Amino acid sequence: MVRAYNNEETKGAVMQECKEFEPFLSTRPKEKIRTIPRCKECGLPRILPLLFNWRDEGVITLRWFATEFRFVFLYQELLDLILAFLEDTFGKEEVDKLTHEAEKGSASEYIAMIVLGDKLWLKPISLLIRYTKLINIFLEISSPLFGYGAIQVIEHGVPYAVAYIRNPYRLSMFRADGDGVYEVSKERRMKMEVIEISAEEQVYYFAGKTPDKGRIPNLFHIYRVQPAPIHGAATPLDVPRCPRCRLPRPLGNYVWDERMGIILNKLSGRRMILWPDYALQELLKTFEEALGDRARQIIFDITKQFWIDLITSKGIGFSEEEQLAFLEASVQKRYAIILNQIAYQGLGRASRVEIEESPYRVRIELINPTTPTIISGILAGTFEALEEKEVEVDMEQGETSVVYFLTEKKRANKPRRMREVS
Repeated sequence: MVRAYNNEETKGAVMQECKEFEPFLSTRPKEKIRTIPRCKECGLPRILPLLFNWRDEGVITLRWFATEFRFVFLYQELLDLILAFLEDTFGKEEVDKLTHEAEKGSASEYIAMIVLGDKLWLKPISLLIRYTKLINIFLEISSPLFGYGAIQVIEHGVPYAVAYIRNPYRLSMFRADGDGVYEVSKERRMKMEVIEISAEEQVYYFAGKTPDKGRIPNLFHIYRVQPAPIHGAATPLDVPRCPRCRLPRPLGNYVWDERMGIILNKLSGRRMILWPDYALQELLKTFEEALGDRARQIIFDITKQFWIDLITSKGIGFSEEEQLAFLEASVQKRYAIILNQIAYQGLGRASRVEIEESPYRVRIELINPTTPTIISGILAGTFEALEEKEVEVDMEQGETSVVYFLTEKKRANKPRRMREVS
């Protein structure tokens, strides 16, 4: 539920209804935003290589805590399109409910993986994060770092939690994130409310009060997950890296704006989010289980069309030199260029690309692919954009890889009409 707070009349009504939050909502947000130091060579946030590992296996993982917990870059616009279409088809209330359940669970799991750690020497750091003000600093730095929005924590104690947010990536998901983070760090249940300050400027308060008087012991342990194993790659990823921070050079086209709390691809103008791969999988799994095969087909179709539009409109995020090289390359090389891009975005690594001529078929072997519905849509969109043919996608699951077969869709033979003989 979103409560308006964008003028004196609605502000008074909200304050009357939420009197207990008045001391927090009257707090003036700080003018100074926590800034993120940059690499002098490529301009990327210096904290990125300290927290994450961009691996040759086509995955982005945490470096110190749960070292196999994956993250992926996802287009904000693609997420919005999927959720908007599902809302139109199945109803906003139903989709919001499923989204909240899935995102709260995955946010809790992500924070649980951070605060629990997987090495003994990390335990003191985990305890400091959970039981001191470090959790506030962690949230204020990590939210813009992931592109979720700029956040100022006003109160994060017992029984209240209040935060000032600018440009949240998705209101229903950000509210679920707040519930999950509080549940893990304070071991108490939470249900946040959204109070609108300015929808036009995308500014909100998130406020909530826990109903629990005492801690629920070891509540966060139920959220611990065992990430899927990451399979090794035989060769290094064919992407240049910054000599100073060792991040992939193409990430230099992404702008981290900590004041706005967003990640922007400056070549395509599209907003990105760095999202736990587990959250993406859980969200789509929730939709598919609750809404059936139709939801899976909707997600596949939207992803495919989005990727077609990205490639054909030159919106995929190539520089002028990269775009020229892409246009002059062979079809097989074009596949390799696009697959390298999704690899440094953490979506999986193509270990082999083969084009068979008779019948025409593209065979792509991937290690560590993200959720099948998304990766199938990306590959299908790539085929239709490059080949200008409708596609059929088949896949074979191996022990360490998944093989996708992309073939031209067979057109149904129309029955011939009988000509009347006079």
